[in-house]
Amino acid sequence: MKNIKEKTTLKLNMEGVGQKKNKGKQGSSHDRGETVEETYREEENYEDNGDADKEEANANPFMQSIINEIRALRSDLKNEMSEFRLSFRDDMKKELNEFRGEINKKLQKATGELQATTARVAEAEQRISDIEEWDIAAKEALTQALENQEVLQAKITELEARSRRTERAQSQRDPFPNATSS
Repeated sequence: MKNIKEKTTLKLNMEGVGQKKNKGKQGSSHDRGETVEETYREEENYEDNGDADKEEANANPFMQSIINEIRALRSDLKNEMSEFRLSFRDDMKKELNEFRGEINKKLQKATGELQATTARVAEAEQRISDIEEWDIAAKEALTQALENQEVLQAKITELEARSRRTERAQSQRDPFPNATSS
């Protein structure tokens, strides 16, 4: 119990020195050479000591008021952190939902564009297929026409040759076909 009083007195003295140095500025625990963990540990030790600490707290109402303020501050900080965490979580959910909505809209737009492109490609493929089929049919018709032309050309050539032979044969029989005999 004597150690706790010495620590408390030392703390109060250090706190007073920190306030004198800062001239009215509120000193942080770092200014006093303390850490938050040390403050919490001391508060836990105070709670763990039970009746001995209660007697000391009753003996020193100033100390009790400081401890009560620390507890209130800790409670306020816990509440504020909890509210901040909940607010942050809600904000993040909201932003993620908005982001997801935007992504879904963009995906739907991209999907629509892809479907339109797929339809255009399918139409182009069909046209190309039709043109290829027509090309094949046109080539076959042209080939057939050329073959028919060759056959007809051969027939014309033979008819011309026959006609010439016939004319020659007649001219050898009748040397003057247009002349009249008297």
